[in-house]
Amino acid sequence: MILRPEDIIKKLSDELGERLLDSSIRERYDGHVNKVIQKHLYLKVERDYLHRTVSLLREMTILHVACPMATKENEDFLELVYSFTLFFAEERFKELPVMITVVLPKDDLRVRSCTDIVPGILIMEMEAQEMLGVLVEDIPDKRRFFTPECLEAGYHPLRKKFETKAEEATINE
Repeated sequence: MILRPEDIIKKLSDELGERLLDSSIRERYDGHVNKVIQKHLYLKVERDYLHRTVSLLREMTILHVACPMATKENEDFLELVYSFTLFFAEERFKELPVMITVVLPKDDLRVRSCTDIVPGILIMEMEAQEMLGVLVEDIPDKRRFFTPECLEAGYHPLRKKFETKAEEATINE
């Protein structure tokens, strides 16, 4: 059975209700020689419903980790973007790229691991812990993979530093 992106949004909306914060379908041209339009599905869910969302997608079809986790850091929050590919779709392309965004407040950088659903996501979650300071709950492998043990506690190499007004005043004096 072929599900269209619209069908996926409907199913997720029915299951998650208001926990599905936003969804959209975008089209873009892919391919160099034979250009085709490919649809991409963008979802934004509440943090506590990321695991459920990934589980629902996995129940629909084969789910594959598409690329490393993307992030966007703002002054008060951090966005994690999980990129997957669903292996079914309309017409020529047989996969549907799906991006799931979760917003983590800076004072509570935690998210539940999805490795029990998609084991291949382990390295991405390890990277989020070490490089961004995200606490990944229930991660099966707690070892460091990217940074040395001697790295200063609290230092996360991929984080930006947003200066507070008090720090700016001190710097400018």
